[in-house]
Amino acid sequence: MMYKKHIIIIFISIFLVSCSGKTEHETYAVPEVTLLSDSIREAIREFVWTSYDNMGRIALVPGFLDNPKTIGDSLYMFMCAAIRNRPNTMLLNLALEMSNRTDESKLDWKERNTCLYQRTEILALLGRCDEAFETYKKTYYSENSPLQLRHQGRMALNENKMDSAGIYFSKQIEVCGKMLAEKFNPAMAMDCVAATYFLHGEEEANKLLHSYINKYPEDEILKLMERDWNENLIQFECVSHLHDYYEIMHEFMQQPSAKSNSQKTI
Repeated sequence: MMYKKHIIIIFISIFLVSCSGKTEHETYAVPEVTLLSDSIREAIREFVWTSYDNMGRIALVPGFLDNPKTIGDSLYMFMCAAIRNRPNTMLLNLALEMSNRTDESKLDWKERNTCLYQRTEILALLGRCDEAFETYKKTYYSENSPLQLRHQGRMALNENKMDSAGIYFSKQIEVCGKMLAEKFNPAMAMDCVAATYFLHGEEEANKLLHSYINKYPEDEILKLMERDWNENLIQFECVSHLHDYYEIMHEFMQQPSAKSNSQKTI
């Protein structure tokens, strides 16, 4: 499950407002997103191969296959099995049909967003990358929440709307700064680091991370982010190049899997 969370996705803002030296209305235009270099594309490919291959190797809890608790569990189950049986896409298509039949009005926002994200993954693995992107755009939290601002920033980034992306990420930084001033949250701090990367680049993002570490030296999540810094950079690139990321997911799904006789399949 940890690998899936890394993907979720991931699916990804800066000093507290009082320490940033910026007015609360000041924003920045995000630098233009450039085409992926061969080296970054290869790093993303390795990340996708490792993450999804491990997802296919996860040993599901006995009984999970027969009694999934939620629609999200069911979709995840089908994806794991499909990855083990790739390049056969029958199970992915069954998962897509299940997703199509889901009444989203009966789900809470967390369940709905989980289903949307998993549908995004299914469509990407099937090679329907434009549909995957349009599905991911439907993710919604609540107006002006840090997560919603983050999501809007990512979407603007991938639609080459750099001024809008700058506004959303800057607003995310402002909101997160006020919340972090009241209570430190390492997950929110990580989102601040990501937003800083998109606005100001790797050097400033790394400085911010270490400012948090200096202030909270015992925080294990911050230590983990520092240890896996290069992997985090690749995840940031995935976020800013979603179409390329989805295409690489499809490439992965087209490669035959070495199935283990010890693995239970559907």
